[in-house]
Amino acid sequence: MRLRAALSALGLGVAALGACGHDERLSILADAGAPAGGAGGSDAGAGGSAGSWLESVEALRLFPTSSHPSVSFEDCLFGSPLAFERGASSEIIVAVGERVVGLEPESGAELYSILLPATGAERPFVISTPVLVGHRLVVAYHTTEMPGETHKPGRDVMDPRKSQHVAVVDLEARALDASFPLLTLAATAPAFDAGKTVPFRPDHALQRGALTHVPSASGLGTIVVTFGNGRDLQPWHGWVFELSLDAWQKSGAAAAISLTRVLTPEHDCGPEDESGSRARLCGGGLWAPSGPLLIDADAGPELILSPGNGKLDLPRGDYANTLLRVRPGLPFVPECNNQACSNFDADQPALACIESCTNLFVPRVPPDDPPLRPESGVCDGTSLFQCWEKLDYVGGSTPVVAATPKGTRVLVYPTKEGHVFLVDLAHFGKLYQRKKLVDVCGTKSDGCQADWAGMIVTQPALAQIGAETLLVIPTFMPDTTHESGVFGLALSDGPSGPELEKRWVFPAAGSSAARKRFRWHPSRASVVELAGEQTVWLVEPGTVDQVPGKLLGLRASDGALLIDQPMAGRGFRFVKPLAHRGVLYTPSCNRDQGAGSLEAHRLLPLRTGRTAGSASGFQASTPR
Repeated sequence: MRLRAALSALGLGVAALGACGHDERLSILADAGAPAGGAGGSDAGAGGSAGSWLESVEALRLFPTSSHPSVSFEDCLFGSPLAFERGASSEIIVAVGERVVGLEPESGAELYSILLPATGAERPFVISTPVLVGHRLVVAYHTTEMPGETHKPGRDVMDPRKSQHVAVVDLEARALDASFPLLTLAATAPAFDAGKTVPFRPDHALQRGALTHVPSASGLGTIVVTFGNGRDLQPWHGWVFELSLDAWQKSGAAAAISLTRVLTPEHDCGPEDESGSRARLCGGGLWAPSGPLLIDADAGPELILSPGNGKLDLPRGDYANTLLRVRPGLPFVPECNNQACSNFDADQPALACIESCTNLFVPRVPPDDPPLRPESGVCDGTSLFQCWEKLDYVGGSTPVVAATPKGTRVLVYPTKEGHVFLVDLAHFGKLYQRKKLVDVCGTKSDGCQADWAGMIVTQPALAQIGAETLLVIPTFMPDTTHESGVFGLALSDGPSGPELEKRWVFPAAGSSAARKRFRWHPSRASVVELAGEQTVWLVEPGTVDQVPGKLLGLRASDGALLIDQPMAGRGFRFVKPLAHRGVLYTPSCNRDQGAGSLEAHRLLPLRTGRTAGSASGFQASTPR
C-alpha cells in the first residue's frame, strides 16, 4: 500500500507499471519499514547478503477481482500457464479441459478459445503443460466419453481414457494448424522375452509430464511426450514418444512418430487393473509434472528421464527408479560394465555395477550414510529399494544441471524420500552426495496421512547469489510431527567433491510453523529477479472447498519472508508460477475435478538503501 502512495505522489499510477514491457524498471523508492521476518538454519556460514535492501513486496491482485473476475473453467487447470508474444503485446495461454484459451494479461478476460480435435463423441482432456514452438503450441491430451465422465463440476483424471492425441495450434491465427493433422499415438515395442511384445495402452497411460521441444538447426525439431499411468494400474510402463514436427508437417500424422521408448519392456504385468504402486513389476512411469530435462550438450541435445517406481533389472533393460541420459533419435545405451552387472540384485545392486554406468544413475545409500529407516518402522530390516517399494517412493521430480565454483557440472535430483542426490553429469555412476532435507512422513503414533505421496515432488529452481549457485527445493509433510518447508541449498566444492549446504529453510527450523505448514504438495518454485534482487515465489495450496491457498515470496539470499498472502482460490500443486512483465500468474483449482481458474498478481517491491539508478529489470530465471 505504501508503494502505491509513493507512486501517486510521483504522478505514477499502478497501471503505469503494466505498460513498461519486458525491460520493466521499478525505480520508486519507498519506506519499507522494519525488515521482514527471515528463516534460519544454515549448515555452514551465514546465509545471504548482509544489508539486503529488498525487505517486502506487495502483490497487487489483478484478477480475479470484482471488476476483473477472470474466467472459470469447468475442469481443473493441471498445467502451468505460458506467455505468448504477439508483436508488442502479449497474452497468457492455458490449456485446460478440451480447449486452448488465450487470456488478456491485465484483466484475465478471454481473448479466444480453441476447441481441440477428437473423434466421435470423445472429449479432449489436457492435464499437462504444452510447449511453445515459435508461434505454434503443441498440446498432448487424452479423451473421455460419456457415460464414463465425472462431473464435479469437471472430470477426474481417472475417468476412463479412450485415446491419446497430440495437436498443434497456430497462436498467430488463433486456430488449429491445418498443416499438422491430428495425431493419435499408438505403438508396439518388443519385450525383452523373445516373441513377446509390449503394446502402448491408451487406457492405461496418463500424460502428465510437460512436453519438451528439442530444437533443430535445419527444421522445426522434435517434440518429446512422456507417459506413466494414474494409480499405477497394470499393465503400465514408462513410454516416450519422439515426434518429428518436420515429418509430421510434410507427410502427415502417419510419419510423425520418429522414435518410441518403453522403459520396462516386460509383457507380463500381472492381473489387469491391479495397482503396481507397491510392487516392482513393469512400471517405470514418467509422471514428473515438470517433464524431462533438456540439456544442450557439446555433442548435441540430451534428455534426462526420471522414471518412477517399478522393475529395475539392468540385464533385462528395466530402468525403473533411475535417471537415464538419452539422445533424441538414438537407442538408449547405459554404458555399464556388463560383467559387473550380469548377476543383478534388484534389492541391493552391486556398487561395481552401478558405479560403472555412464548414462544411468541408480540411487543408493552411500556407505557412510545411515539406512532409510522411517520412524513408523515400516522399513525396518529392508534395503533402500525394498523400502521404496513399500512406500511407492522415488520418481515424480525432474533434476536440474548446476555447476560448482570450480566448474564441476552435476545433476541435482530430489526424490520422494526427502533426500537430494548430487550426481556427476559426465559419469552418472559417480554419486557425490545424498543430502537429507526432511524426515520420512509418519511415526508409530502419528501415521502418515498419505505415505505414497512422499515429501518432495518438484524440480529445483536455480538462483545466483553473487558467485554462489543456490538450489531452491520445496518439501511437504503429510503428518503432524515432522517439519517441512522451502529449502535454499548452496552448491559448493567440498573436500571430497561437490556438495550441497543448507543456507536457509522457511519456515524456520524448530518453529511451530515448520510442523503446521506445507502439509501437502506445494507448487514448484519460480526464481524471479525484482529490481536487482533474486526472489523465490510459490504457492502453498489450501484445503478443498476454497480455503484459500497462500502466495509466498522469499528473498533468495537468506530465505527472508517478503510476502505471505491469501489467494483468491485454493492454488494447486505441481504447477510452476509464470513470471511475465512484472506479473505472477498461478493456477488455482477448487479440487482435482475443478473448477479451475488463473490468478494474477503484480509484484511491487518495497525497498530502501539504494538509488533508483541501481535497479535492474524484472526477469525470470529458468533451469537449464
